[in-house]
Amino acid sequence: MPESDPIAITGCGWVTPFAHGDIETVLRAVSTAIRPSATPDGYWAVPGEFLDAYAFPNEIRQDKSAWLPAIAVEWALRSARLSKGAGGSDRVGMVLGTTHAGPMGMIRFAEEVRAQGPRFVSPIHFPQTVGNYPAGALARALGNRGPNLTLACGEASGLQGVQEACGILRRNEADVMLVGGSEALSLPLVVPTDGREFIPAEGACFLVLERLSGSTSRGANAMALVEPGTLDDGPRSHIAAGVPHAEKGHVRIAAWVGQCGAALGAAAVAACLGAAMGASVPVAEEDGDLIVRRFFEDGTGEPEATRQALMYAEDRFGRRSHVRLVFSNTGR
Repeated sequence: MPESDPIAITGCGWVTPFAHGDIETVLRAVSTAIRPSATPDGYWAVPGEFLDAYAFPNEIRQDKSAWLPAIAVEWALRSARLSKGAGGSDRVGMVLGTTHAGPMGMIRFAEEVRAQGPRFVSPIHFPQTVGNYPAGALARALGNRGPNLTLACGEASGLQGVQEACGILRRNEADVMLVGGSEALSLPLVVPTDGREFIPAEGACFLVLERLSGSTSRGANAMALVEPGTLDDGPRSHIAAGVPHAEKGHVRIAAWVGQCGAALGAAAVAACLGAAMGASVPVAEEDGDLIVRRFFEDGTGEPEATRQALMYAEDRFGRRSHVRLVFSNTGR
């Protein structure tokens, strides 16, 4: 792919314990809602009734690890004005970042074996013990046969997925990539985190990435241009979202986003998109709020000037992923 054909974000969808939908809907809900009560299991759960609003196949409806990202993908496709399987099923791919999909399936499978015996376990439940099952189930539901990857590197998964998707598009292995992070939880998964200073949360966030030339030819709106970046590319004051921890000069998106594991990086990108669009973005600190407001509203002091956001995510092993967003006339 020529360097003159950058990669654009053309769609975004979220599902959170507060709301599900597009950027404006979710940020408005997170900004105004009272934090939900944790479940008896000790985490913020996405309400089950959210599922009733969508016509998903049974394969997805039976597995929360699949239907959380399915809701986010549905909204990402809507906002990008893409139909399911758009662009040719073999040219649409997916990168899903997740930490707990495989363990959740293993736990359910083991419980069913104990309760019913191995002879009576449903055959469909064994594939659900594999970590890449949700991404595969979504690909089958969408009819997509393009590249399909699952990443599991903790809080860095969402941004690492963006990097992987950019590489796939640049190698011309796909025309459209659905990329994001998702986290579904259960009691056995949150018990080991006793003593934590936060409440884990379920949720998912997905982006639609495509080459700018392709999005322009079909009349899509480029919300921003995206490319992998490094922390050395600019002043640290240009970091609009540093995740997962708030540090001096960084912004940590508050509420559910800060506790949602693999969805965190993609959600930080979405929050930056929302800020560029004028939405109110909740943050962890007042200083951070000023950084976001100053960065996006003032930029370089020229309203038409290009503005940028540099983000990084770091997992518990110190591995970092970096993503730069470029906002200009094209990206608004």
